[in-house]
Amino acid sequence: MARPARIDESEILKAAQEMFLKHGFRASTAQIARRAGVAEGSIYRHFKTKVELFLSAMDMREENTGWQERLRQYDPARDDVRKLLEEAAHGLLRHFNRMLPKFMALRASGLSPEDLARVFKEPPPLVHLRILTVFFKQAASRGHIRSRHPAIQAQSFQGALLHFAMCKHRFGYMPHTPAVYVNELLDLYLAQPAEKVSARKEAA
Repeated sequence: MARPARIDESEILKAAQEMFLKHGFRASTAQIARRAGVAEGSIYRHFKTKVELFLSAMDMREENTGWQERLRQYDPARDDVRKLLEEAAHGLLRHFNRMLPKFMALRASGLSPEDLARVFKEPPPLVHLRILTVFFKQAASRGHIRSRHPAIQAQSFQGALLHFAMCKHRFGYMPHTPAVYVNELLDLYLAQPAEKVSARKEAA
């Protein structure tokens, strides 16, 4: 007698994420099973409840966190502040573009705050704020960033990027490319806007 094919949990999660993002929490385990090509009972051999399946499918773990480590290792005497902040901005945009559809599905699910709290050990935005605040404080001490309140600057910087991603996902509104938006945003914070840096290099 042939052994039954092993059910790949990742395939179930992939199907579940697709169906939950499309239909919200109302997507049934029967729909998910059909999408994954498995029997509905197979889902419950991997996940005890639909809530557990939903939270696992809405994987909120961060990817591409290299920019965070580079900000932590920032050396004012060595590093280009603009390049570091530009990398951080694009890293945050990638994160928000990936997370917002999932977060909207989580908010619309009707799950309890206790259930949603299981998604995060520490919410990523708070991790970002802590790293950005330290960076802004160090850069401001060298006169590279115009800031008297690094924590406020860090929050407004992250907030501007979140707003850009939210307008794109919720309203389809994106009048500027991410590159243009980030470049203009950096000029609001840096003591030397891009055009001044470019002019200085040309003069040299």
